[in-house]
Amino acid sequence: DCHRSQPQDFRDLGGRFAQIRDAHFGVCNDCIFDCPFSLGYLPRSYNRTVKHATSSTGSGGSSSRRLARPAPGLAVRVTFDDPVALAADLLALPVALGVDPLAIPAVRAIDERLGGVLAEIVAEEGFRGKRDQLVVLHTHGRIGPKRVALIGLGAESQSTAVAALRAFAAGAMKIASSHSLGSVSLLAPAGDLALADTVRICCEGAHLGAYRFDRHRTDPQKRPAVTEVWICAAGSKTDHQLKAAVDKGAVVGSSIAFARDLVNEPANDMTPRTLGDHARRIARQFKLGCTIFGKTDLDKKGFGLLSAVNRGSAEEPRLIHLAYRPRGRSSRRVAIIGKGITFDSGG
Repeated sequence: DCHRSQPQDFRDLGGRFAQIRDAHFGVCNDCIFDCPFSLGYLPRSYNRTVKHATSSTGSGGSSSRRLARPAPGLAVRVTFDDPVALAADLLALPVALGVDPLAIPAVRAIDERLGGVLAEIVAEEGFRGKRDQLVVLHTHGRIGPKRVALIGLGAESQSTAVAALRAFAAGAMKIASSHSLGSVSLLAPAGDLALADTVRICCEGAHLGAYRFDRHRTDPQKRPAVTEVWICAAGSKTDHQLKAAVDKGAVVGSSIAFARDLVNEPANDMTPRTLGDHARRIARQFKLGCTIFGKTDLDKKGFGLLSAVNRGSAEEPRLIHLAYRPRGRSSRRVAIIGKGITFDSGG
């Protein structure tokens, strides 16, 4: 029984989680919207606790360091239950510019249960659904969620829909974090986007909104974090695309968080050598080609400007080349070139 055999604390599984999840997929296809194993809890790339070499100035020595503290694990689920009845700390509802909030069934139901208070607040605050416009209120136990937030999406258009939806999910997470809330439910809006795309974007936004860089805080564990997110959707439980949508959203969101960790590290920690070590780890994890050129290689190959800029540093430079080769025959080659600056970016 997968629902009763799931572990209480996913952090305890560590590196074995992917193996358990993959094994579970083979026997649990009937519960993809209820079982956390098949909804992408802690995807392979999410755990940002990594080991890497950190060189001391000029010595080239290394030690084991964490890039960031272990993430508490953001569990994202898709549910088809009534969002007004769902027991979450915060229910976030998106409202597009010019749309009457009370025309949204969930908002209307909440207002009725609260005796018209929500409608009064919307009128008094002049809520119009402008981008990032916000109304938050306590429900005092009258409905499932403890708090309700109306978040403005701004003007609806195909070019802005994705960014607005991602910002909505991220904004809900930041509201929850600022109030020390542990669970959030997001109402997936009906619109031009397919349900799977809406779920994926909300999942991405949730991971981005949950991002914190607090490795250098004295006691980061004292800051509570959101650990559960429900995406409230209207659709069919047989839509197996939603499982893949949650997984993809989590991978994209956690990958961006990893990149932010690299950027946020101070220069004395994130040296060229350390960045190269991270590249090797990523290459091993995802079976990528990896070639890293050091100072001698760069001099031989004529990278004169890179070598010249590096002469003022005790740290040797690195040029990192990662290559993804798909199975079978590829139709074209794509090159993405990043600057990879670890210290002075002037010029």
